Amino acid sequence: MFYFFKNGNKKAKTSYQTVNGSLGIKPKLTGRNVKIGIIDWLFGDENSFNFAGRVDLTKSGFLNNCEHGFAMASTLKEIAPDSLIYAINGINRDIIKDDQKRVEILEKAVLFAIENNIKILTHSHAKILDETANKKLDKVLKRASKNGIITIFLHCENKENLCPVSTTYSGKMKSNFFKIFEYDFNFLNPVAYEKWIESNKTDNTQFLSWSSMGVILAGFVALMLEKKPELTQKEIISLLNSGRGKVVNIFNTINLMKKQ
Repeated sequence: MFYFFKNGNKKAKTSYQTVNGSLGIKPKLTGRNVKIGIIDWLFGDENSFNFAGRVDLTKSGFLNNCEHGFAMASTLKEIAPDSLIYAINGINRDIIKDDQKRVEILEKAVLFAIENNIKILTHSHAKILDETANKKLDKVLKRASKNGIITIFLHCENKENLCPVSTTYSGKMKSNFFKIFEYDFNFLNPVAYEKWIESNKTDNTQFLSWSSMGVILAGFVALMLEKKPELTQKEIISLLNSGRGKVVNIFNTINLMKKQ
C-alpha cells in the first residue's frame, strides 16, 4: 500500500533543489502562470488540490483516490509552485492495457491543450509498444510541436518529445534525452524507505519514483518559460543540454539564459 504526503518528507533525502541549486536562482522563478497539463489518473477529488482545470477524457469519471496523478501534481508544485496545473484524466484500468486507446487519449489531450493554451504536457506511464499506435503517436507529437506545446512523455524517444531518463540509464543519449533524479518526496513507500534507513542508506531498496522524472522536467521547463516565454522547443532542448552536467542542472541553464 502506498501512502502520500502533501508536503513531502524533505528530510528523507537531499532535495532536487539543494542538489541543483534552483532555489538560488535570482530573481526567484516559480513557473508563474505557465500552464501544464498532467495526463494521468487518481488525482483526488475537487478539494484535494488546487488545479487550474480538470477534464475527463476517459468518459469513465474521475476517481477520488489521491494517488498517482495527485503525487505528480504535488511534485510539480515543489519545482514550479506558481504554475497552473490541469488534471487531464486520461487513464483507467482498460486504457492502461491498450496502446491504441492510450494514443487516442494523448491525441485528445493535445487538442485540449491547444484549445486551452496549455504550454507543457506530461505523461508518466509505461512505454507504448504497439507499432501502429507508435506511428499514430508520432503524428500526435508533431501536431503538439507545431502548436508550440512541449511534450514530456516518459519512455517516448520521438525527437518531438523531451524524454526524461533515469540516472542509471546506460543507453545512447540523444539530444532530447535528459537525465533526472528518479525520486519523488510525495510518493513514498514506507516499507521500502524503512529498509533503506536500516541499511544505513547503502542498500538499493529505497523507493524511487521514475514517474516523477516527467513532472520534475516539466517544472524546469516552466521556470525557463516564465523567464523567457518565447522560447521554442528547439531552444529549450539546446539550453538544457548546454547547462547540464551528469543530470539536468536548471541553475546552470537559467544562468546561460541570463547571458543571452
